[in-house]
Amino acid sequence: GVDKSTVSRVTKALEADVEALRQAPLTDDVVYLYLDATYLRARWAREVEQTAALVAYGVGADGHRRMLGIAVDVAESEASWSSFLESLVARGLRGVQLIVADEHAGIVGATRKLFPEVRRQRCTVHLMRNVLAKAPTRLHRRLGRELSRIFAATSAAEVKRRAATLRQGLGKQ
Repeated sequence: GVDKSTVSRVTKALEADVEALRQAPLTDDVVYLYLDATYLRARWAREVEQTAALVAYGVGADGHRRMLGIAVDVAESEASWSSFLESLVARGLRGVQLIVADEHAGIVGATRKLFPEVRRQRCTVHLMRNVLAKAPTRLHRRLGRELSRIFAATSAAEVKRRAATLRQGLGKQ
């Protein structure tokens, strides 16, 4: 049991931290940019609604990961992603060589518009979830294990060999 005043006090403290993060200049190159959204319930105008929390993480040349920003919007649209990414660029986002994200149309459209020269890669977690959603439940454990082995391969040739082995092992399944 937490009372309303405690929730309000904690929320105010967190709001200050989040706002500091949202305003902090980005001074180092970000080599890898990870984008994702999560949905959460939030109170807007006295109504509780599902909202999209857009999140960006970056990995610098030093190999360290850090949160770059977060934005809350009513939907995960191209306009919301564009606005969020534009705010990161305005804060100094530069040096991006690879964007890792799911294939959500909003992310794809916004990244093509703002980072047309940067390569994109499908997030392996989202890819695995999509594959497992299409597979029978009885194959989930095996497919998850085999897909993880494929993702862990150290060369393109090894990826192809492991994928071929998986295909052969599944047969008509």
